[in-house]
Amino acid sequence: MLTEALTYIRRTENPTRTVLIGTLLTMLGFLIVPLFMVLGFAVRVVRAAQTDDEPPIWDDWKELTVDGVKMFAIAIAYTLIPILLLLVGVGTASTTIDPETGAATIQSFTALSIAMLTLSAIISVAVAYVLPIGVAHFAETGRIGDAFAFGQFKSAATNSTYAIAWLLAVAVNIVGGAVLGAVAIVPLLGFFLAAALAFYLNIVTWYIYGRGIGLSEGLPQRPEPEDISGPAV
Repeated sequence: MLTEALTYIRRTENPTRTVLIGTLLTMLGFLIVPLFMVLGFAVRVVRAAQTDDEPPIWDDWKELTVDGVKMFAIAIAYTLIPILLLLVGVGTASTTIDPETGAATIQSFTALSIAMLTLSAIISVAVAYVLPIGVAHFAETGRIGDAFAFGQFKSAATNSTYAIAWLLAVAVNIVGGAVLGAVAIVPLLGFFLAAALAFYLNIVTWYIYGRGIGLSEGLPQRPEPEDISGPAV
């Protein structure tokens, strides 16, 4: 799966064009709209990867942008609870230290803060594991509600194929993040190279998620070349 993910972009008709456009949009992400376009492309990648279909191309910019906005909204909804818990934990730790109360009062609030931060971390991991499934279900139907149809997530979430794919995606991002950090400090070209690598990692990551989910849920897969060649005459 890793080799397929790393070479997936090469299956496009014009990989150079795909990467260049993705790189430029990533560089312009601070303008917000280009960021939504990149997210929309990720939606297309995870949709295609579920059935090992051919990579998407840059077209129908309005649809790309709308899908990107929807994906962003889905991610915000998923991460809202752990973010709130994190804020409560940090706020408790930073606003309840009163010199007049003494060490005992500080200790009690520190315990609450640690509890909130720990709970936030646990839920964050759970969200990171389930979010790609939600995005994949949204990508398949185009309906935001399907991203929250948790009853339909069981076949993927409890399948070892997806679990391995998820861990692989985490590993890819850890290694890729380290490389990206090193590339970003390169004089002159660093910003461009970092944007190109960030876009490439985005494709690799969502391909891995999509393949893992598609295989876990038993979706029909693109036949291998030998399967569609037909009998010899």
